[in-house]
Amino acid sequence: MQQHSNEWHQWRAGGIGASEIAAVLGISPWMTAYELWRLKTGRAQPQHETPAMARGTKLEAPARFDYTATTGQDVTTDNTTLAMDGHPHIRASLDGWTAWEGQTAVWECKCPGMAQYDAMREAVPEHYRAQLQQQMLCAGVDVAVFWVWHPQAGGYYHIEHKDEVLQRRILEEAGRFWQAVQDDRWPEDELDQLADALAEAKAAEQDAAERKRRIEQQIIEEMGRRNARKLESSRWRLAVVQRTVVDRERCASDPQWAEIDAQRKQLVKAARAIEDKYRKPAAPSLRLTTRSE
Repeated sequence: MQQHSNEWHQWRAGGIGASEIAAVLGISPWMTAYELWRLKTGRAQPQHETPAMARGTKLEAPARFDYTATTGQDVTTDNTTLAMDGHPHIRASLDGWTAWEGQTAVWECKCPGMAQYDAMREAVPEHYRAQLQQQMLCAGVDVAVFWVWHPQAGGYYHIEHKDEVLQRRILEEAGRFWQAVQDDRWPEDELDQLADALAEAKAAEQDAAERKRRIEQQIIEEMGRRNARKLESSRWRLAVVQRTVVDRERCASDPQWAEIDAQRKQLVKAARAIEDKYRKPAAPSLRLTTRSE
């Protein structure tokens, strides 16, 4: 099957893909086991191709070529859609096959941005190790080559060998998870799981907002050093904008402001009274407070 085709998506929905096993094990940075269960039972709709997946698909061919040029080992892409013997719900779609020290090996390619490229140089992240171990289970081999490639920086690889402890854990937890899919029932309370997922999303949102603030400040400082006010690329346009801030204390001490502010408050009160006449029925919303708040 052609990966990412409609046929492939239907086949993948009938089992647990190697890139999904990290969620089952509770080590995925993107999805919880409960969220994956909702996808597998049709309670949520999948996002078939993320920007990162599209980038990886686009760069896989040049990455494969550079791997062969670097190591001298060919990569074949035949027969890469696999299910494990005796456990057909455990599935894998390989990027390819290669050879390593005389053994047939799974070949997995990642083409991340530069920050992730540098971060993975020391070791294979835990969630990707689980993916490789499931691929080896489905392929019936004992070794995998994890090739990390960037179009400007080139590539490097890690060798992952069969880990019997992790593979047993995959078999056990994937079996329990798939039983929950077949039973169409999550073993724990769904509201608890949803609340946990909301708390995780809220924490990630706060982390992302703080990271965004830090990056913005770094860009402003660097553009100041370069005496630049605008930057452009094929993907974005960046500009430093100056915004003035009102001195509220001095404004409040101005007698003319006090008189105008009193009138403004009366107008706001009158406007709200009119709005109340035409207010729609209340719609439910959530307010989540984590224990640390």
